[in-house]
Amino acid sequence: MSWFRHVSRCRTCGLNWQRNTDGFMLGAAAMNAMFTLGSLIVVMIVGVVMTYPEVAAWPIVVVTTVVALVVGIGGYPISYTTWLAVDLAMRPLEPDEIADAQRHAVPSGQAQ
Repeated sequence: MSWFRHVSRCRTCGLNWQRNTDGFMLGAAAMNAMFTLGSLIVVMIVGVVMTYPEVAAWPIVVVTTVVALVVGIGGYPISYTTWLAVDLAMRPLEPDEIADAQRHAVPSGQAQ
């Protein structure tokens, strides 16, 4: 298993990660964009406050670029999981989804 390899189901409970094919990936990408933009705003504000009154533009640009890459690329699996949590809060599991997940779940005590 790797950080960027997508699996179709949770390896423990058997829940299908992509519950709805219409727009689910867009929601996960939007969540990633919100995390990335939020972290960039925080980094820029901290950089300006720390270097005020002579704002060091290039160091702030370099740090924000690194943050954008790390959070944007490295945080995608987290944003995907967060979007699934939002989706579950908006649309709770149906009985057939619960039964399907239970069929694919790993029995307790077995190695994964």
